Amino acid sequence: MMLLTRNFLIFFLFIFLTLFVELKSNNVSDLSIKTCEKKNDTYKFPINDLVIPPKTCFYLNKTIFIGAYENWFGEIYFSSKLDLNSLYNSFKKLMPHKGWILVIEQRMGSEEAKEALFIYEKNNRTATITLKEKDNMSEFIVRVSPSEQ
Repeated sequence: MMLLTRNFLIFFLFIFLTLFVELKSNNVSDLSIKTCEKKNDTYKFPINDLVIPPKTCFYLNKTIFIGAYENWFGEIYFSSKLDLNSLYNSFKKLMPHKGWILVIEQRMGSEEAKEALFIYEKNNRTATITLKEKDNMSEFIVRVSPSEQ
């Protein structure tokens, strides 16, 4: 048990130091997104390789992420005033511009489907984006995790 706790602390120290060095060495801007819970609050994510379509907010209370810029992992929940087709086309067109390679693309049902899925890979990371249409709006989740080697 003691070894597990020690390894856990070493891991988080490594993440902290990596994040600190990266923040000091990068001159890239953070991603600013409005929260869905409080319309006037904006949160800055230390992320530069994710596409966020316009008219989109995120749920701070559901979101978990660690790391920064091109070394982040986590899960971010979004809501958008865009319809599913607009979101779908946005991700399909713009994610490759951020260096992501499309692995899987799926629409559930017809062209007017109510759900869609993308899986992208980049630098030993996998991004899974699930889109759902809900009440004349769309919700989507972006999950980024380490790729299995």
